[in-house]
Amino acid sequence: MPNEITNLIPSSSLHPDFSITCEDETQTFADRSLVFPPEPVRVPFRVSVRVSKAQIYPWTSVGLDRHTLGSMKHRCRKCRALLWIDERLLNSSTRSPVFTTCYAGGKILLPPLQELPSPLNTLLTRTDQRARLFKQNIKMYNSALSFTSLGANIDHSITGTSGVYSFRIHGKMYHSIGSLFPDDDNRPEFAQLYIYDTEHELRNRMNIMPGLDPVILGELQQMLHDLNPYCNIFKQAGHMLLANPSLNLRMAITDNRKKDPR
Repeated sequence: MPNEITNLIPSSSLHPDFSITCEDETQTFADRSLVFPPEPVRVPFRVSVRVSKAQIYPWTSVGLDRHTLGSMKHRCRKCRALLWIDERLLNSSTRSPVFTTCYAGGKILLPPLQELPSPLNTLLTRTDQRARLFKQNIKMYNSALSFTSLGANIDHSITGTSGVYSFRIHGKMYHSIGSLFPDDDNRPEFAQLYIYDTEHELRNRMNIMPGLDPVILGELQQMLHDLNPYCNIFKQAGHMLLANPSLNLRMAITDNRKKDPR
């Protein structure tokens, strides 16, 4: 992507194999011992810069070794938070690490996390085959049980690139809930599954996500019915519409702004 740069090229935009074309002569930075020049390079006239993908991700072209932080498995003795070993105090050893960044040296005291309900807690903490399959497909289970669908103007230009996964949108993100009942030609989905044909709720979910384990999906569905207050509200609305199909029923979910959103 050509860029026009005048007078100053910042060091963060240069690369060891970076070429600057200045009218009739070309200057090349070929010193592979440097990832970027340490100081800005001043050019007294206009230059044209073309940056390749290999220069955006320089470690792919200069043979740099990947650094790993290891496993996040070390617990703070005070707050029991999980940290990386490199987050310890410099004067503490790797055998007996001491951490303070997680609780600010005792200035911050957080209440213990509430234990997740069953079977979700079991599926997330165990390492057997059943739990592994659940965690591999956790996004699909979440979608199958969601009340709303996600709406956003997603920027697909950065998806599929190497490096850390990024999800970028333009404008606002919203959640669409749709009508309470599906159209005649469409099958129920999202919140409609909690209202329409509740006697075959699990089967309707499996029709949307046929690759999921029906036993796990049924257990999670029952967990929501037992604990999630919205499930009963939607189910009650379904019974009212079933008893009186001509009923003009509307549902509104309001947010109490007076409460702390945390």
